[in-house]
Amino acid sequence: YFIVGKNDYNTPLEILKDFYKTLDAPKGKQLYVFPEAAHLPFFKDPSYFYDVIASIKNSLDSLDVIQ
Repeated sequence: YFIVGKNDYNTPLEILKDFYKTLDAPKGKQLYVFPEAAHLPFFKDPSYFYDVIASIKNSLDSLDVIQ
């Protein structure tokens, strides 16, 4: 799981997208982009950030990863 702000210059989106494409993740992978955020997307849109974290937790629960 990757969470990134579109305007993040510490972790530029294009570099992350390139890495994401090459990443082999047999159990799945997900990229969440916050269109108005930079390096701290949870400050820019906390309710969407909460939704993203809840979605990740739910997907992990369905994989029976969290005990």
